[in-house]
Amino acid sequence: MLIATLNNTSEDEESHPPTERLSAEAGFNSDDEARPLLDSNKPVIAVDVIPVPEPQHGSVGDLLRDPYFWMLFSILTILIGGAEMVMTNLGSIYLSLPSSNGRSPDVSTAVQLLSASNTLTRLIAGPFADVVSPVASYVQDVWTFPRKQHFSRVLFLSGACVLLALTFVWLEIGVRSREAIWSLSLGTGIVYGTTFTMLPGILSSIWGPTKSRT
Repeated sequence: MLIATLNNTSEDEESHPPTERLSAEAGFNSDDEARPLLDSNKPVIAVDVIPVPEPQHGSVGDLLRDPYFWMLFSILTILIGGAEMVMTNLGSIYLSLPSSNGRSPDVSTAVQLLSASNTLTRLIAGPFADVVSPVASYVQDVWTFPRKQHFSRVLFLSGACVLLALTFVWLEIGVRSREAIWSLSLGTGIVYGTTFTMLPGILSSIWGPTKSRT
């Protein structure tokens, strides 16, 4: 009897290995073990991208030979040079104007208005430009915009040029007293803040992030 029992046990072990018997006792089957834990049939989300020409990665010599670089340089010279001229000589311009009444505001008021308009323009124009005119970047090795670009950031610089020209024209024909110099401070601050807010994104889009640090 003992020999028969041992023979039956060995036959059971050969027909049902220990792994299968443990799986059967635990309530598992081979299909459960072969099924992946994560469902591989998840829906694929399609992301629309807008490929754009990649930035021009070249040497500094290539940059200096690019006509668009000198065009941008000329625009920045006018914008930054004109704004810096006003900021440097704001006190002299203020003192050269007569007062419309006996009590004129202090020159510090004009300086504070210029600084405030410069700071607020940077805080407002930066996020606004990121929404309507995002900077291109690499998305899965494709140089593209992360979302739809409504217009180029160069348009901001064009608007700054127009505003600076209008500010100087108004200074010539409309500012006749110290009380009216607020238009010069406000316009110069907006132009200065817009220029330095848009410039890094424009350089990065055209010549790449490396050239924007040069």
